[in-house]
Amino acid sequence: MTVLFRVNGSSSIGIGHVTECITLAHEISFPAVFAINDHPAPKRLMEQEGFPYHVVPGDDKETGSSFQHVIDITKPSLIIFDIPWITQEEVNRLTLGTAKTVFLNALYHPVRGDLHIATVFTPLPENEDYGGLSYVILKQEFTILAPKAVSTKVNNIIVMFGGSDKNGYTLKALEALRGINGGFSVTLIIGVSFMYHDKLKEMLPDYPKKIAVHRNVKDVLPLMKQADLAIVSGGYTAAELCKVGVPLLVLCQTPIEQERIFPQFSDAVINLGLGIDISPDRLRETIIKIMGDYKKREQLVCSGAKLLEGSGAERITHLIRGIL
Repeated sequence: MTVLFRVNGSSSIGIGHVTECITLAHEISFPAVFAINDHPAPKRLMEQEGFPYHVVPGDDKETGSSFQHVIDITKPSLIIFDIPWITQEEVNRLTLGTAKTVFLNALYHPVRGDLHIATVFTPLPENEDYGGLSYVILKQEFTILAPKAVSTKVNNIIVMFGGSDKNGYTLKALEALRGINGGFSVTLIIGVSFMYHDKLKEMLPDYPKKIAVHRNVKDVLPLMKQADLAIVSGGYTAAELCKVGVPLLVLCQTPIEQERIFPQFSDAVINLGLGIDISPDRLRETIIKIMGDYKKREQLVCSGAKLLEGSGAERITHLIRGIL
């Protein structure tokens, strides 16, 4: 039995959907093949993880006209789509044979399938079979964690804005941190599609804080465990840090993060809204306030622990096996 994943990733849409499909592919244990868009980031992830893949040219937000060829040659028993913008019209153009269909995060248009799951988003009502933070797909090493103790002092701040950081929030966060007194260090994680290498290179030589820059990190957990505060975007990253027990400041990259992800996290994060609207000065003020409020940081971690019990991948695998 073959499972075919159809998923896209790029600088403009991020790589979170690709990484969650990789994690799910490991969990379900059936032979998996991927059909991805023509972009270096998802290709690199496929090669790192050792999954066979086919490239489907086309827009990052579409399934692509050549996907039918991939279906024909792989003959899957199950097709898992993780493309938020997918439409029923696109699905109708495909000849699926006897393959069952699972739609992860079909967020914008009603589509017919054997199973719908929204993993980190609030689902579209027409596609609402299962959804919410109980279905967040976490890597295995995160599922067994209990939150670490909250430090009374913030000694390390981790900054991570996904695979691409299309809005340049990394630079904004570093500018905000530059003007804060104290002996804390900064851990900076930049992803495979980071778009601001030149500007970052200009900023680092005279940066006043001890800063460690990590690029394309495969095992991020040890770095997260060192952090006492995180400045982030992205629902998957936020979920991982909640499991580790790190208080979060969130700058949303897109309206869908603001409207369909972080309201679920409620009082488990400090959500500043769309980061493009937040100045470095306002971000700095918020960071200073939370650094000085141990009780608030402790409350954020306790709330995050209640929201995320970590069995999303296992729960989805059980649902998938139920339709086969």
